[in-house]
Parts: sequence; structure tokens; C-alpha cells
Amino acid sequence: MDYNKNGYSTPKCLVITPTRELTVQIERELIKMIFDHNIRYVSLFGGMHLDKQMKTLSTKQVDFVIACPGRLLDLLKRGKLNLSQTK
Repeated sequence: MDYNKNGYSTPKCLVITPTRELTVQIERELIKMIFDHNIRYVSLFGGMHLDKQMKTLSTKQVDFVIACPGRLLDLLKRGKLNLSQTK
């Protein structure tokens, strides 16, 4: 996980999901797989406080992002996420 000079997150992996429910299901499965590893993640979807999600992206190092398209685009437009290094 890297930050640029503006402080936005540049995760290594991105999963885009069509619904918030699927985002939560993928997050649960991810937790099972990374239990003993130092991989940090965040789930991004509507219905949660945008400010909290923006703060997470600007203060925590996240390697893995699970996101619904609308919230993902919103955070990209606000400059809180950079996908240039995402594989």
C-alpha cells in the first residue's frame, strides 16, 4: 500500500461488486483468508457515512478495496483513491 503526496490511497487490489450485500459477503470471505496476514482492506458502498470511508482511505494503509461502483466513483472524484497502481 502506498500513499502519494496528496495522501490518497493506492491499493494493490480492487473488487467491484454490484450490490452492498455482495460487498459484505466478499468482505467476510476475505477476512477468513487473511486472518494471519498483514493485509489491510476496506469495503466501500452507499448507506455508510462517506466521511468515515474517506477518513479510512486517508489515514489507513489499505491493500484491498471492495467497492460498489457508485461509491467507488464518488471517492475517485473526490481524490481519496488512486487506482494507478492497482493490479
